Formats: sequence, C-alpha cells, structure tokens
Amino acid sequence: MKRSVKNHDSVEIDDEYGTPKVFGKKGEITFHDLCKKIGIQPKLDVCGSKENHVVDNYITEKMDTLKRDWLMDWFMNPPYSKVEQFMEYAWKQHRKWNTSGLILVYAKTDTDWWHNWVESKVYDAIYNPNAPRLSNGLNEVTRHFIDKRLHFIKDGKQTKNSAPYPSVWICFWKDNSATTFQTNS
Repeated sequence: MKRSVKNHDSVEIDDEYGTPKVFGKKGEITFHDLCKKIGIQPKLDVCGSKENHVVDNYITEKMDTLKRDWLMDWFMNPPYSKVEQFMEYAWKQHRKWNTSGLILVYAKTDTDWWHNWVESKVYDAIYNPNAPRLSNGLNEVTRHFIDKRLHFIKDGKQTKNSAPYPSVWICFWKDNSATTFQTNS
C-alpha cells in the first residue's frame, strides 16, 4: 500500500492535526514570517488547543468555535472532516465583523465546499466577474497554493508522512474603508 493511501486512512480516523511550524521549499519560513509576507497578522487561532496554537489567543474544541464570534483577525486550520462547516462559518464571521482571516486547508478543488466558499469568492474578469471586491477594487478573497505537501503536527511532533492532499492558503481580506460589509452573503 502506498504511503499516501496509508496516511489518508489515518486521516479518516483522526483528522485533527496541528499547524506546521515552518513552511517554504526548505522549511525556512516560520508561521509568523509567512503572515508578515502575506500581510495578515492573526490575533486569534480559531482551531487551537493548549498543545497546538499559532498565536496566544485561541479557541479550543471544547470552547466550540462555531458558536463564538471572531472579533479580531484570525487563523484557521480546521479538521479535515469539518472543513465545509468551518469554511461557511469563517466566511460569515469575516463578513459580519469585517475581519481578515488566514486559512490553511487542503486544496480539493473538486468539492462543493471549495466552490461555495473559495472559488465563487475569487474575482476573475472572465470566469467570475461578480465575485466580491473590496471598496479599493482589490479581491476580497485570494488563494495561494503550496507547492509541496505539508507535514503537520501530531502529539507535538512533525508527522512522518506528508498530508494526503496538497494544501492552500486562503485569505479573506477585511475592507479597511468599511466597518461591516453591506451584503447578505
């Protein structure tokens, strides 16, 4: 059995993995350096735990992040099994509170959640000219595909096998000229 298939089976059993500590082709970029490079400085980890969080403020599973308000810029690395639910809630929180969100998820571009909460929000002059834009004309949602499969954190250690799917950074950008968005989506 291929290593990626074995790893996929383990995801089905337990899909809560911690955010990698470093990124880049050679593992040379820390999470905080990456945030600076992208331009989002999360103040809240909405899928954190005592053992694994990337910023000091975090919401644990027991605290039920899907029933809380995300009032500050946030980071999300959701459980694979609940990604659609988390993406929908993330979009609603971003819109309700005009916060920026940095999301690390697997890049399954053939899924409903991808098209509902990512692709339909990314502006493209030809394919998606009605996607949401900020008041300054920039895209409200951007995506940045990661060029190699990541090794996530489990039990405080980097996993031996890489993730079974490629990953992507998704950014929900706040509108700095508005206090809240004027749409129902």
